[in-house]
Amino acid sequence: MYILVLNVGSSSVKAALFKGDKEHPHAFLKPLWKGALSKHDKNTLRSKINVQDKVEERVLEVSTLTEGLIPLLESIWKGKLALLTDPSQINRIGHRIVHGGEIFVQPTVITPYVKNCLKELSSMAPLHNPPGLLGIEAAEGLFPASLQIAVFDTAFHQTMNEVAFTYPGPYEWKEKGIRRYGFHGISHAYCAKKALEILPPIASASKMICCHLGNGCSLTAIHEGKSVMNSMGFTPLEGLMMGTRCGSIDPGILLYLMRHEKVDVDALDGILNRESGLKGISEESSDMQWIIAQKETMYRAKLAFDLFVQSLKMHIGAMSALLEGLDVLIFTAGIGENAQEVRAETCKGLSYLGVHLDMEANHRCIPDQDISKKNSSVRILVIHTQEEMAIAHACLSIRD
Repeated sequence: MYILVLNVGSSSVKAALFKGDKEHPHAFLKPLWKGALSKHDKNTLRSKINVQDKVEERVLEVSTLTEGLIPLLESIWKGKLALLTDPSQINRIGHRIVHGGEIFVQPTVITPYVKNCLKELSSMAPLHNPPGLLGIEAAEGLFPASLQIAVFDTAFHQTMNEVAFTYPGPYEWKEKGIRRYGFHGISHAYCAKKALEILPPIASASKMICCHLGNGCSLTAIHEGKSVMNSMGFTPLEGLMMGTRCGSIDPGILLYLMRHEKVDVDALDGILNRESGLKGISEESSDMQWIIAQKETMYRAKLAFDLFVQSLKMHIGAMSALLEGLDVLIFTAGIGENAQEVRAETCKGLSYLGVHLDMEANHRCIPDQDISKKNSSVRILVIHTQEEMAIAHACLSIRD
């Protein structure tokens, strides 16, 4: 069975093709084909395809991701790196959908009803659900006979209890669905499971904190494999400082801007989601590697870095309090896996939790590795998150 996984975001697309076996749905799946789209300039996109260590890169003369998605996916059965002969050979398409609300708590076959629900939920994830829906519509056009399946980032966090997901506003908020949902669940669930494979069987691993640090960032407190709290909330805007999102701030700031600066709702949305975080403070870039490279000579880059680390440490402290201890601290995603400076600075001052980082192991780290000192009571893991593979496994679990 061929399974195509699509992760369509607001500024990029990631796709992967897997070959799975329904009789062995939990077997390791290695991508046969990987594709990616990103902005090249205002009117073009950059396409990158990997097939068995062969790489093809080209610039597409299209300006939107949905326009670029078609030639990207057609390369699976057309061109030099084609693996298949016809799109009908792809049996299932798995779509990463960020917000499933209270309705969708497990992988779900996509129907017109499901699409309508996702449209209604778009107001809660304006950067994510609309592109995901465009990806669904593009895939339905290219693969009309394939089973389309939505896999939700919010689903893993449905194990949060009422105290964890309720906001301290009017009770009617909760009755209207205004509550904490949590995000990056596909990644957090994968990493929690992978951690058990990396750690020796005798290691204590009941209390984990997983730090998913990319352009979007979130922490999850995990107890006995289940999510008990995620730093993101009603939307993916709450919690940690991120690439272009502010994370948690005093809501009174918004009231002040609206009353005294006459900032309207749409402008606020742009400020909070696209003009804040690393980019907002540095005024240059949301890329952590750029921030790290510039922080010794550029004041605002250093301030952005220090704010990011402070936010991360504060949330780790809060999550460890909820767990009443900590056994495993996980770093994952683009920043978590690649920015050794972020890991090192974050772990400083966490010795009271039993966090002791091996600086040499941290420096030479490759993902899926323990980088803690031998005497550290908390194991510090760097894990390469594989959301696409997790989605492929979820697609295999769906019955025809």
